[in-house]
Amino acid sequence: MNGSISRPPRPSSEQVRDLHVYVIPPELWRQRLRSAANEVITDSISLGFLRVSPHVYLHELRQEIVQQLEDDYLPKDYAFLKSVGRCLTQVKARQERELKAKHFLPPYAYAPELYILDSHAENMRDSPSTISHPSAAGSVPRTGSRFGGKNHPNDRGAHSDHHHTNIPARLTRLHMGIHHCLRTISMVRKYLIQLMINH
Repeated sequence: MNGSISRPPRPSSEQVRDLHVYVIPPELWRQRLRSAANEVITDSISLGFLRVSPHVYLHELRQEIVQQLEDDYLPKDYAFLKSVGRCLTQVKARQERELKAKHFLPPYAYAPELYILDSHAENMRDSPSTISHPSAAGSVPRTGSRFGGKNHPNDRGAHSDHHHTNIPARLTRLHMGIHHCLRTISMVRKYLIQLMINH
């Protein structure tokens, strides 16, 4: 037996699911309310997608994000967000050891999506759920220019929240309406095909 550390075998392709990872731009986070409206999802930045087992715990996904994505937009310190009701809210450190990837996949979630937020940029550096990912030293500086050159929300005033979420809110409602219609059409089509086969 050698001194190398054995790693558990990776799940087969039949056991993995795709999980899209997004970064929420810091100027869209409402620090005063400690949340963000679901509509800001339309303005989030894609890091790509993970291929993971639905049974992997959320805190274990931090390592998967580093290994599979290796994106410069990944913040040095970040918190996970979860859509609950009308808002995105912060996942606490303890909850990262309770929630699994499956809780961010249908049917537990509307879409297979995972959202993260730069903790330092949002004055959350004292939060217990602020955890650095393993490759923190190689990430780019946390500046507003990474999100389109916009300033920190504290320099813009409370009016910026309202300004940024009005238009995305309408777009999101439109997108969800279209998605619902397409899904309904698909279900009707499958029903008609099955009806023809039975007859």
